[in-house]
Amino acid sequence: MRAPAYWQQRGTAARALWPLSQAYLALARLDRWRHTRKRLSVPVIAIGNLVAGGSGKTPTTIALAQQLQERGYRPAILSRGYGGLAQNALRVEPEQQSAETVGDEPQLLAQTAPTWVGRQRYSSGLAAIAAGADILLLDDGMQHHGLHKDLTLCLVDSTRGLGNGWPLPAGPLRESRRGLRRAEALILVGEGDWQPRPPHPPVFRALLQPSASAPSPQRVVAFAGIAYPAQFERMLRKEGFTLVHFHSFGDHEPISDRLYQRMRLEADQAGANLITTEKDWQRMSAQQRRQVIAYPVTMRFEAPAKLLDFIEAQLALRCSLPLG
Repeated sequence: MRAPAYWQQRGTAARALWPLSQAYLALARLDRWRHTRKRLSVPVIAIGNLVAGGSGKTPTTIALAQQLQERGYRPAILSRGYGGLAQNALRVEPEQQSAETVGDEPQLLAQTAPTWVGRQRYSSGLAAIAAGADILLLDDGMQHHGLHKDLTLCLVDSTRGLGNGWPLPAGPLRESRRGLRRAEALILVGEGDWQPRPPHPPVFRALLQPSASAPSPQRVVAFAGIAYPAQFERMLRKEGFTLVHFHSFGDHEPISDRLYQRMRLEADQAGANLITTEKDWQRMSAQQRRQVIAYPVTMRFEAPAKLLDFIEAQLALRCSLPLG
Protein backbone atom coordinates (compact mmCIF):
# COMPACT_ATOMS: atom_id res chain seq x y z
CA MET A 1 0.00 0.00 0.00
CA ARG A 2 0.98 3.66 -0.36
CA ALA A 3 1.10 5.79 2.79
CA PRO A 4 -2.00 8.09 2.84
CA ALA A 5 -1.55 11.79 3.45
CA TYR A 6 -3.89 11.80 6.47
CA TRP A 7 -1.35 9.78 8.45
CA GLN A 8 0.54 13.02 9.01
CA GLN A 9 -2.32 14.91 10.70
CA ARG A 10 -5.32 14.25 12.91
CA GLY A 11 -7.92 15.40 10.42
CA THR A 12 -11.41 14.20 9.58
CA ALA A 13 -10.32 10.99 7.82
CA ALA A 14 -8.00 9.97 10.65
CA ARG A 15 -10.62 10.67 13.32
CA ALA A 16 -13.21 8.61 11.45
CA LEU A 17 -10.85 5.63 11.58
CA TRP A 18 -9.91 6.07 15.25
CA PRO A 19 -12.26 3.30 16.54
CA LEU A 20 -10.63 0.82 14.14
CA SER A 21 -7.23 1.92 15.42
CA GLN A 22 -8.23 0.96 18.95
CA ALA A 23 -9.24 -2.50 17.76
CA TYR A 24 -5.96 -2.83 15.86
CA LEU A 25 -3.97 -1.76 18.91
CA ALA A 26 -5.71 -4.36 21.08
CA LEU A 27 -4.90 -7.10 18.56
CA ALA A 28 -1.27 -5.93 18.34
CA ARG A 29 -0.93 -6.14 22.13
CA LEU A 30 -2.49 -9.59 22.16
CA ASP A 31 -0.08 -10.75 19.45
CA ARG A 32 2.87 -9.49 21.44
CA TRP A 33 1.94 -11.22 24.69
CA ARG A 34 0.76 -14.53 23.28
CA HIS A 35 4.21 -15.49 21.99
CA THR A 36 6.90 -17.41 23.83
CA ARG A 37 10.20 -15.83 22.87
CA LYS A 38 12.72 -18.47 21.88
CA ARG A 39 16.41 -17.78 22.49
CA LEU A 40 19.16 -18.60 20.01
CA SER A 41 22.78 -19.33 20.88
CA VAL A 42 24.20 -16.17 19.27
CA PRO A 43 23.27 -12.49 19.76
CA VAL A 44 20.21 -11.23 17.87
CA ILE A 45 19.91 -7.58 16.84
CA ALA A 46 16.47 -6.42 15.68
CA ILE A 47 16.27 -3.55 13.20
CA GLY A 48 12.78 -2.12 12.91
CA ASN A 49 10.47 0.84 13.30
CA LEU A 50 7.12 1.81 14.75
CA VAL A 51 5.53 3.04 11.54
CA ALA A 52 4.16 1.17 8.55
CA GLY A 53 6.19 1.70 5.42
CA GLY A 54 9.70 2.76 4.70
CA SER A 55 12.18 4.29 7.09
CA GLY A 56 15.31 2.70 5.65
CA LYS A 57 15.31 -0.68 7.40
CA THR A 58 16.80 -2.62 4.48
CA PRO A 59 19.71 -0.23 3.74
CA THR A 60 20.34 0.07 7.49
CA THR A 61 20.53 -3.71 7.83
CA ILE A 62 22.94 -3.86 4.90
CA ALA A 63 25.13 -1.08 6.31
CA LEU A 64 25.19 -2.66 9.78
CA ALA A 65 26.10 -6.07 8.33
CA GLN A 66 29.00 -4.45 6.49
CA GLN A 67 30.21 -2.71 9.65
CA LEU A 68 30.06 -5.95 11.62
CA GLN A 69 31.99 -7.79 8.90
CA GLU A 70 34.70 -5.13 9.07
CA ARG A 71 35.04 -5.87 12.79
CA GLY A 72 35.49 -9.57 12.17
CA TYR A 73 31.99 -10.88 12.83
CA ARG A 74 30.10 -13.32 10.62
CA PRO A 75 26.61 -11.80 10.50
CA ALA A 76 23.60 -13.41 8.89
CA ILE A 77 20.28 -11.74 8.17
CA LEU A 78 16.84 -13.16 8.99
CA SER A 79 13.92 -11.81 6.96
CA ARG A 80 10.23 -12.59 6.76
CA GLY A 81 10.57 -12.36 2.97
CA TYR A 82 7.49 -10.18 2.55
CA GLY A 83 5.74 -10.87 -0.75
CA GLY A 84 7.65 -14.13 -1.31
CA LEU A 85 6.31 -17.66 -1.35
CA ALA A 86 8.93 -19.30 0.88
CA GLN A 87 7.43 -20.87 4.02
CA ASN A 88 10.27 -22.88 5.58
CA ALA A 89 13.79 -21.62 6.32
CA LEU A 90 15.44 -20.97 2.97
CA ARG A 91 18.81 -19.40 2.23
CA VAL A 92 18.51 -16.70 -0.41
CA GLU A 93 20.56 -17.26 -3.56
CA PRO A 94 19.97 -14.13 -5.68
CA GLU A 95 21.21 -15.74 -8.89
CA GLN A 96 18.99 -18.79 -8.50
CA GLN A 97 15.75 -17.44 -6.99
CA SER A 98 13.29 -14.74 -7.94
CA ALA A 99 11.72 -12.05 -5.79
CA GLU A 100 8.46 -13.95 -6.24
CA THR A 101 9.98 -16.79 -4.20
CA VAL A 102 11.95 -14.96 -1.51
CA GLY A 103 10.75 -11.33 -1.68
CA ASP A 104 12.41 -8.25 -3.13
CA GLU A 105 14.23 -6.98 -0.03
CA PRO A 106 15.96 -10.33 0.78
CA GLN A 107 17.37 -10.30 -2.76
CA LEU A 108 19.19 -7.09 -1.84
CA LEU A 109 20.19 -8.20 1.66
CA ALA A 110 21.75 -11.42 0.37
CA GLN A 111 24.21 -9.45 -1.74
CA THR A 112 25.91 -8.33 1.49
CA ALA A 113 25.53 -11.18 4.00
CA PRO A 114 24.02 -14.69 4.13
CA THR A 115 20.25 -14.20 4.31
CA TRP A 116 17.48 -16.61 5.30
CA VAL A 117 13.76 -16.20 4.76
CA GLY A 118 10.82 -18.10 6.20
CA ARG A 119 7.78 -17.71 8.42
CA GLN A 120 9.56 -19.07 11.50
CA ARG A 121 12.59 -16.90 12.08
CA TYR A 122 13.73 -19.12 14.92
CA SER A 123 14.14 -21.96 12.39
CA SER A 124 15.89 -19.59 10.01
CA GLY A 125 18.21 -18.56 12.84
CA LEU A 126 19.13 -22.17 13.59
CA ALA A 127 19.98 -22.68 9.92
CA ALA A 128 22.09 -19.52 9.83
CA ILE A 129 24.01 -20.53 12.96
CA ALA A 130 24.63 -24.02 11.54
CA ALA A 131 26.10 -22.32 8.45
CA GLY A 132 28.57 -20.33 10.58
CA ALA A 133 26.85 -17.10 11.66
CA ASP A 134 27.99 -15.68 15.01
CA ILE A 135 25.54 -12.77 15.12
CA LEU A 136 22.06 -12.37 13.61
CA LEU A 137 20.32 -9.29 12.22
CA LEU A 138 16.55 -9.46 12.38
CA ASP A 139 15.33 -7.31 9.48
CA ASP A 140 12.05 -5.53 10.24
CA GLY A 141 12.07 -7.29 13.58
CA MET A 142 10.60 -4.84 16.07
CA GLN A 143 7.11 -6.34 15.90
CA HIS A 144 8.34 -9.94 15.63
CA HIS A 145 7.75 -11.49 19.05
CA GLY A 146 8.59 -15.16 18.57
CA LEU A 147 12.34 -14.68 18.93
CA HIS A 148 14.34 -13.31 21.87
CA LYS A 149 16.13 -10.10 20.87
CA ASP A 150 19.30 -9.03 22.65
CA LEU A 151 19.26 -5.54 21.17
CA THR A 152 16.66 -3.49 19.29
CA LEU A 153 17.45 -0.55 17.02
CA CYS A 154 14.41 1.55 16.13
CA LEU A 155 14.55 3.66 12.99
CA VAL A 156 12.58 6.89 12.65
CA ASP A 157 12.40 9.06 9.56
CA SER A 158 13.45 12.44 10.92
CA THR A 159 11.17 14.30 8.51
CA ARG A 160 7.92 12.39 9.06
CA GLY A 161 8.62 11.29 12.63
CA LEU A 162 5.72 9.21 13.95
CA GLY A 163 3.17 10.94 11.76
CA ASN A 164 0.00 11.87 13.64
CA GLY A 165 0.99 9.48 16.43
CA TRP A 166 -2.03 7.19 16.00
CA PRO A 167 -2.07 3.45 15.26
CA LEU A 168 -3.21 1.91 11.98
CA PRO A 169 -5.43 2.64 10.12
CA ALA A 170 -6.00 6.17 11.48
CA GLY A 171 -2.24 6.75 11.60
CA PRO A 172 1.00 5.03 10.62
CA LEU A 173 1.91 3.31 13.91
CA ARG A 174 2.17 -0.47 14.04
CA GLU A 175 1.87 -0.24 17.82
CA SER A 176 1.65 2.41 20.52
CA ARG A 177 4.41 5.00 20.52
CA ARG A 178 5.38 3.52 23.89
CA GLY A 179 7.10 0.87 21.80
CA LEU A 180 10.06 3.27 21.62
CA ARG A 181 10.82 2.19 25.19
CA ARG A 182 11.64 -1.32 23.97
CA ALA A 183 14.49 -0.02 21.82
CA GLU A 184 18.02 0.23 23.17
CA ALA A 185 18.79 2.94 20.59
CA LEU A 186 17.05 5.16 18.05
CA ILE A 187 18.45 5.85 14.60
CA LEU A 188 17.10 9.06 13.10
CA VAL A 189 17.26 8.87 9.31
CA GLY A 190 17.51 11.99 7.18
CA GLU A 191 18.00 15.69 7.77
CA GLY A 192 14.64 16.47 9.38
CA ASP A 193 14.22 18.06 12.81
CA TRP A 194 11.96 15.48 14.52
CA GLN A 195 13.18 14.58 18.00
CA PRO A 196 11.85 11.95 20.45
CA ARG A 197 10.22 13.06 23.67
CA PRO A 198 12.38 12.54 26.77
CA PRO A 199 13.18 10.22 28.31
CA HIS A 200 14.41 8.27 25.32
CA PRO A 201 17.17 5.80 24.38
CA PRO A 202 20.49 6.98 22.93
CA VAL A 203 20.09 8.58 19.50
CA PHE A 204 22.27 8.04 16.42
CA ARG A 205 21.84 9.66 13.04
CA ALA A 206 22.07 8.31 9.51
CA LEU A 207 21.49 9.55 5.98
CA LEU A 208 20.22 7.68 2.92
CA GLN A 209 22.46 8.62 0.00
CA PRO A 210 23.20 7.46 -3.55
CA SER A 211 25.78 4.66 -3.65
CA ALA A 212 29.16 5.23 -5.25
CA SER A 213 27.97 3.11 -8.18
CA ALA A 214 24.85 5.24 -8.80
CA PRO A 215 24.43 6.39 -12.42
CA SER A 216 25.17 9.97 -13.41
CA PRO A 217 22.30 12.46 -13.90
CA GLN A 218 20.35 12.00 -17.15
CA ARG A 219 16.92 12.34 -18.70
CA VAL A 220 14.64 9.66 -17.26
CA VAL A 221 11.16 8.26 -16.79
CA ALA A 222 11.23 7.14 -13.16
CA PHE A 223 8.95 4.89 -11.14
CA ALA A 224 8.84 3.50 -7.60
CA GLY A 225 6.63 1.05 -5.72
CA ILE A 226 7.67 1.84 -2.16
CA ALA A 227 5.85 3.24 0.88
CA TYR A 228 6.91 6.82 0.12
CA PRO A 229 7.64 7.07 -3.64
CA ALA A 230 8.07 10.85 -3.42
CA GLN A 231 11.26 10.23 -1.45
CA PHE A 232 12.82 8.57 -4.50
CA GLU A 233 11.59 11.35 -6.76
CA ARG A 234 13.16 14.01 -4.51
CA MET A 235 16.49 12.17 -4.46
CA LEU A 236 16.64 11.98 -8.25
CA ARG A 237 15.83 15.67 -8.63
CA LYS A 238 18.36 16.60 -5.95
CA GLU A 239 21.05 14.63 -7.80
CA GLY A 240 20.34 16.48 -11.02
CA PHE A 241 18.19 14.05 -13.00
CA THR A 242 15.65 15.42 -15.47
CA LEU A 243 12.34 13.64 -14.82
CA VAL A 244 10.09 13.45 -17.88
CA HIS A 245 7.51 11.44 -15.92
CA PHE A 246 7.37 9.95 -12.44
CA HIS A 247 5.08 7.01 -11.66
CA SER A 248 4.34 6.00 -8.07
CA PHE A 249 2.84 2.70 -6.95
CA GLY A 250 2.05 0.96 -3.68
CA ASP A 251 4.77 -0.72 -1.64
CA HIS A 252 5.76 -4.08 -3.18
CA GLU A 253 3.21 -3.61 -5.98
CA PRO A 254 4.02 -5.88 -8.97
CA ILE A 255 4.98 -4.20 -12.24
CA SER A 256 2.79 -5.81 -14.91
CA ASP A 257 4.12 -6.20 -18.42
CA ARG A 258 1.37 -3.90 -19.69
CA LEU A 259 2.40 -1.17 -17.27
CA TYR A 260 6.05 -1.68 -18.09
CA GLN A 261 5.38 -1.38 -21.83
CA ARG A 262 3.49 1.87 -21.26
CA MET A 263 6.42 3.37 -19.35
CA ARG A 264 8.86 2.01 -21.91
CA LEU A 265 6.94 3.82 -24.65
CA GLU A 266 6.96 7.06 -22.65
CA ALA A 267 10.72 6.83 -22.25
CA ASP A 268 11.33 6.03 -25.94
CA GLN A 269 9.16 8.91 -27.11
CA ALA A 270 10.96 11.33 -24.79
CA GLY A 271 14.45 10.07 -25.57
CA ALA A 272 14.87 9.07 -21.93
CA ASN A 273 15.91 6.03 -19.91
CA LEU A 274 13.75 4.10 -17.44
CA ILE A 275 14.99 4.19 -13.85
CA THR A 276 13.69 2.72 -10.59
CA THR A 277 14.74 1.76 -7.08
CA GLU A 278 16.86 -1.33 -6.47
CA LYS A 279 13.93 -2.93 -4.65
CA ASP A 280 11.54 -2.42 -7.56
CA TRP A 281 14.19 -3.64 -9.99
CA GLN A 282 14.35 -6.94 -8.09
CA ARG A 283 10.67 -7.60 -8.84
CA MET A 284 11.03 -7.18 -12.58
CA SER A 285 11.55 -9.92 -15.15
CA ALA A 286 15.00 -10.54 -16.59
CA GLN A 287 13.86 -9.05 -19.92
CA GLN A 288 12.61 -5.87 -18.26
CA ARG A 289 15.75 -5.48 -16.15
CA ARG A 290 17.91 -5.25 -19.24
CA GLN A 291 16.14 -2.03 -20.19
CA VAL A 292 15.76 -0.42 -16.75
CA ILE A 293 18.39 1.30 -14.62
CA ALA A 294 18.45 0.38 -10.92
CA TYR A 295 19.38 3.32 -8.70
CA PRO A 296 21.40 2.06 -5.71
CA VAL A 297 21.39 3.83 -2.35
CA THR A 298 23.31 3.32 0.85
CA MET A 299 22.73 4.20 4.49
CA ARG A 300 25.61 6.20 5.94
CA PHE A 301 25.83 6.43 9.72
CA GLU A 302 26.94 9.79 11.06
CA ALA A 303 29.29 8.09 13.55
CA PRO A 304 29.64 4.41 12.53
CA ALA A 305 32.43 3.59 14.99
CA LYS A 306 30.45 5.08 17.86
CA LEU A 307 27.36 3.06 16.89
CA LEU A 308 29.35 -0.19 16.67
CA ASP A 309 31.05 0.50 20.00
CA PHE A 310 27.61 1.03 21.55
CA ILE A 311 26.28 -2.23 20.05
CA GLU A 312 29.26 -4.24 21.26
CA ALA A 313 29.03 -2.76 24.75
CA GLN A 314 25.31 -3.50 24.98
CA LEU A 315 25.69 -7.06 23.75
CA ALA A 316 28.57 -7.68 26.16
CA LEU A 317 26.21 -6.71 29.00
CA ARG A 318 23.26 -8.75 27.75
CA CYS A 319 24.86 -11.89 26.33
CA SER A 320 26.89 -14.54 28.06
CA LEU A 321 28.83 -15.26 24.88
CA PRO A 322 32.18 -13.56 24.27
CA LEU A 323 32.09 -11.04 21.44
CA GLY A 324 34.84 -9.90 19.10
